Amino acid sequence: MSETVLPITECQFDNGMIASKVGTWRPHGEPTRKDIKALREAAQAEGYSVLYISAAEPIEALEEHLQGRLIEFEGDRDTALAVLNRFGQKYSVRTVEQSDWPVIFDLYQHAFLTRFSRDPLVGLPRARRHKLKCMRTYQKNHPDFFLIAEDAQKQVVGVQGCMPRPTQFDLYESVILPQSRTGFAVAAMLRENLIRCRDRHPEVTRLVTRIYSDNIVSSNYYKQLGMSQSGGDYFYHLWIDQRRQPLTAMDKDNLRTGISKFLQERFLVDFGKNADGSTDLFKNGFIDSFGFMELVSYLETEFKIEYQPEELLLGQLNSLDGLVESVLAKSGAVSAPWSAAAQPRG
Repeated sequence: MSETVLPITECQFDNGMIASKVGTWRPHGEPTRKDIKALREAAQAEGYSVLYISAAEPIEALEEHLQGRLIEFEGDRDTALAVLNRFGQKYSVRTVEQSDWPVIFDLYQHAFLTRFSRDPLVGLPRARRHKLKCMRTYQKNHPDFFLIAEDAQKQVVGVQGCMPRPTQFDLYESVILPQSRTGFAVAAMLRENLIRCRDRHPEVTRLVTRIYSDNIVSSNYYKQLGMSQSGGDYFYHLWIDQRRQPLTAMDKDNLRTGISKFLQERFLVDFGKNADGSTDLFKNGFIDSFGFMELVSYLETEFKIEYQPEELLLGQLNSLDGLVESVLAKSGAVSAPWSAAAQPRG
């Protein structure tokens, strides 16, 4: 392995959400196809399912794995605020509340494509759940800088998240309903965020945001705020484990052990003490709606299956017993209890 191939760093945040085990890697210099082959072998040996690879310059050996280029813009807080103050206030703005998350999740069906939603091995539903997990995690750390925009009828039309750092103020994300993309909703939220930044972190005046290179509308918007391009990275997804052998009925015990371990580690469900296989995990307070999305993402990622929206409403995924039977059915090891073959005939 050449000096170009460096150690892989595990991305624990995305484990179980995007793939079973996710790694990140950034080369020094231009890696060759031989380097990429050695990297793939090293990743496979360490049990990685996918590697996120970023580089300042395009990597020819990974051209077919390119998922997008993120461009960084930077500017000055007070310069941007002076521009925003010229716009009229057409939307009211408030801090994100707990009850807003289902609405925010729906908003993300209108979000601009990211490297995750572009990747067919991730898919749009999983990409949306991943983005919501990121959004919710950052909001917990910076609750005062995650805002909602509402119209005159109090309908939520947009959400925006920003994050103060020691040396910069990150403009993380804005998602707006298509019918409200006139610029005013983004302006209302960003203006309020910059005012809060100025009042609470007066020493932080540098603004930074990252957008995809093909998002021309946002690029022009930030340029109008006096921001200019300061860098950028190409992002690649190198999948190591794209497929898993179908489960069989003989795998049921191992499957049950794996799912129960996930439930115990993530949701503190202690089977044998405070729950058993038939316990309704929702009615007993172990899992809420956001936790359910994490659970579904884990099942889809770990067992290479996919749930349709209507399947999530059948109550099959409320207990450990139901989860095991559902995964087996989706994998083809047993007949699904809601399939036509399993319905009683009259």
